[in-house]
Amino acid sequence: CDALAHGHQQILLRKGGIHEPDGAGRFKPRAQPFGLFPTRLHQRAEDLKDAHARQLAQPPPHWGDGTTAAIRHVATALAVFQCTSLDELGALDDLHIYSRRAIVERFNFRRPALWLIALRVFDLAEGDVRIWSLEDRDRLCSSWLE
Repeated sequence: CDALAHGHQQILLRKGGIHEPDGAGRFKPRAQPFGLFPTRLHQRAEDLKDAHARQLAQPPPHWGDGTTAAIRHVATALAVFQCTSLDELGALDDLHIYSRRAIVERFNFRRPALWLIALRVFDLAEGDVRIWSLEDRDRLCSSWLE
């Protein structure tokens, strides 16, 4: 979330989950714009480029006391497309924070491909910030929280 908010990342790379409404292996945003949830679930330092891996040692900045998270940014998907070539993904290396190893591993999981979502990210005004409970952490594995 912070990498998107600060311009270090301009695209999301998604495999397409088994619970996607359009079927497994497909992906599209459910809403426009959508909030960016400040989570680090499923994130390992070795999956990030060195400059970003150091940030994992610190708690996400918007997690408050550990029972809530503040949604301070929203994004609009400008384009969504499926990439079926690792060479094409390599050309997009400056647009994300993931290590080459992580990209290759994710790309090759199940069937070779990744969904790319080009984003425009906006900061919310202080009065529009949403506080989200972290009590039901299982729900945080979803692409879309409602």
